Amino acid sequence: MTVQSQAHIFNTVPKKDVFGFYNHKGKIQYKKVANLLNFNRKEISKAVRISISSVRYEENKIPNKMKEFSTAMIWLIHVTYEHLKDENKMIQWIDSPNPICGGFSPKDMICMGQYKKLVKIVSSYIEGNTP
Repeated sequence: MTVQSQAHIFNTVPKKDVFGFYNHKGKIQYKKVANLLNFNRKEISKAVRISISSVRYEENKIPNKMKEFSTAMIWLIHVTYEHLKDENKMIQWIDSPNPICGGFSPKDMICMGQYKKLVKIVSSYIEGNTP
C-alpha cells in the first residue's frame, strides 16, 4: 500500500468541528444538529424510525438510534461544508433535489429513513468513486 492510498482513507474524516456540535467535554449537542438542519421532531422520528415521544436531546435520555443518526449527520454536515466552503450552499445542497439521490434531496432521503444510504453515497464520492 502506498503512502498516498493510506492517506486517502482519512479523506472522509472532517478536519474540524466547524459548527461547534461538540461541547467542551466532547459531548454532542444533539439539539444543535437538528436545528442546523432545520429538522423537527416528526422528521427526526421518521428518519430514525422511532416514535415522536422518543425524540429526546438530553445526553442521558437520547435513544441510541438518535445518537447514531446525529453522529452521521455531523459527519455529513462537516464533509459537505468542507467541500462547499459555505454554510448557505451546504444547506441548499441538503434541501435540493439531487441526481445522486435518485432525484430526491438529501433531506428527503434522510426523512425517508435513508440517511445511512446517503452517507454511503457521499462517502463513495469523497473517495473518488462515481457512477
